[in-house]
Amino acid sequence: MDQNFLIYYLDKVDSTNIKIKTISEKNSNKGNIALLAYNQTNGKGRSQNYWISNYGDLTCSFLIKKKIEVDKLGQINILISVSIIEALKKIFPNLIIKVKWPNDLYVGNKKIGGILLESQISKNFTNYFIIGLGINIVTSPNIGKYETTKISDYIENIDLKKIFHLVGDIIHKNICLWDKIGFEFFKSKWLSFSKDVGSKVSIKNNNNFYSGSFKTISENGELIMKTKEKKTISFSFGEVV
Repeated sequence: MDQNFLIYYLDKVDSTNIKIKTISEKNSNKGNIALLAYNQTNGKGRSQNYWISNYGDLTCSFLIKKKIEVDKLGQINILISVSIIEALKKIFPNLIIKVKWPNDLYVGNKKIGGILLESQISKNFTNYFIIGLGINIVTSPNIGKYETTKISDYIENIDLKKIFHLVGDIIHKNICLWDKIGFEFFKSKWLSFSKDVGSKVSIKNNNNFYSGSFKTISENGELIMKTKEKKTISFSFGEVV
C-alpha cells in the first residue's frame, strides 16, 4: 500500500474520516491518504449515527483523490464493499462475511462492521472520496436495534496493520480494474456476498418504510425491490431494516 497512499498511524482520534479530511486539506498537493487509528472516540456512522469502537478494534479511513461522476458513486459504494470483503476473506478464509445493503458487514445475523463513504463534489464530479471502515475485533457493542459480534470470537492473533494494508491494496487494485472493465464484475461479486438478495426486506428511506423482495442491484448500485403490489422500485439511499 505504501506506493499508493501516504500512511498515518495515530493513537487516538475523534473520527478517522474527519481527521483524514483535515490532513488532506493541510496537504492539498498530496495524493491518496490512509489512516489507521488505534482508538476512535467519536466515530461517524450512516444517518448521523455514531460508530462505537475501542482499543483493539479496527478503525481506519482511506482518502482517494479521483474524479468520478456523481452518478457513479453508487458503483463505487458497491466496489468498496466488495474490496473489503475480499481482503477479509484473504485474512480470515474460514469466516463467512456478508454485506447488508448498502454497506454493513455481517457474520450470520450479527453485525461485525460498517463502511461509510463520503465525498467532496464539484461540478458533478468528485474531487475525492473517503472510505471509513470500522470492524469489531475485540469488542461487540450493545447497540439495541441489532445484535453485534466480533472477530476475536472466531479467530485469534489478529493483526490490525495487516488488515489495514490489505484493504488499502485491494481497494486501489479494484478501482484500477473498474476503470478498465467497468461495473458488471463488481455487481456480480457484490450479489454473491449479499446477505439479503432474494429475500423479503423492509427499506427505511426518508422516514418512510417499503417492503418487498430484494431482486438485485442496478447498474448504478441501487437496490431494486419488487413490492407485493408487483411494482418495481429502486433505492439509492435508505437502509435494510
